[in-house]
Amino acid sequence: MVDNVDNIAYKTVTISDIDKIKPSVRILTSPDTWTNGNVTVTGIPKDYESGISATYYKVDSGKWIKGTSKTITKNSKVFFYTVDKAGNKSDEFSYNIDYIDKIDPKITIDPIDTSWTNKSIKVTATATDAMSGILSTEYSTDLKKTWHTGSSFTAENNLSLYFRTTDKADNVSSIFEIVVDNIDKRKPIVDNLEVSPSGWVNGNVTVTAKVSDSDSGIDFTEYRKGLDGKWVKGISTEVVNNNTIVYCRTTDRAGNVSKVIKKIRVDNIDKVDPSITGITLNPKTWTSGTVTVTPEPYDADSGIKKTEYIKIDFKPDYDPLKWYYSLDLDVKGTDNESGLKSLTYSIDS
Repeated sequence: MVDNVDNIAYKTVTISDIDKIKPSVRILTSPDTWTNGNVTVTGIPKDYESGISATYYKVDSGKWIKGTSKTITKNSKVFFYTVDKAGNKSDEFSYNIDYIDKIDPKITIDPIDTSWTNKSIKVTATATDAMSGILSTEYSTDLKKTWHTGSSFTAENNLSLYFRTTDKADNVSSIFEIVVDNIDKRKPIVDNLEVSPSGWVNGNVTVTAKVSDSDSGIDFTEYRKGLDGKWVKGISTEVVNNNTIVYCRTTDRAGNVSKVIKKIRVDNIDKVDPSITGITLNPKTWTSGTVTVTPEPYDADSGIKKTEYIKIDFKPDYDPLKWYYSLDLDVKGTDNESGLKSLTYSIDS
């Protein structure tokens, strides 16, 4: 300021209320990793001059709402802007929430062979998740009491096997149960062998095996006659036409063969006729009395069962030079099962 006599006065004025700088927004999320819950999105405005007047947000293409925080329940894009006290408007800031996963993963079991086997069975689970991805797969062999990490298990014996899987958002699948019930590692048993009939016979006999298997069941039974014979499949019986040793073994449906090969001796077949090797007369010289006739029967197998004297015929002979009587003696011997053998002697006196 200058007065009329040219005196000058000075005064300093500070101008500090001009703000032409845009404010900004920093966005924070909680949590910021995969989750099966909600996500809280917070916009933190910042202004270096006049200060923040108001902050606004919107979700996807929704309306702008005054506020600095929003809870997001599903994957979305959140926008923020802020206005300072000088009327400067910030740029729009956005954050893409794409790590909310509320969908359980799925688990399937690869197909296994369900036919009877005497080997172990590997069971493999396949887990899938369309969102966060698989974190881990577990199995249980004790009715879901304890769980072990792994997507496959080799079953040595029959059991109920359980699988479950967890994704990276901590969603857990439904429990999948598979029952392995076609493993049979126990050998079948030949309990007994029986010969029928058991007494002496001049025909064939039947050897019957009593076999058992508690798991897969009997598939077939085999018989062998003698040490050098071939194994022949049968159901439960085998016809034997000669005395021998019969061996037996059985196989179940899982391919297990009986541990002990049972054997039985067939020694009651006798197809050879007995014989009368001779007849003894007492006395052997001429006599006017009686004569005792004693046959000598023989049988190498079943032995003599009985000897029969079938008929004695009295035949006079009228030779003018000599009078005598002729006796035809028909003697037959019978063994335990075979036919008869006869020998005829003429006794002259």
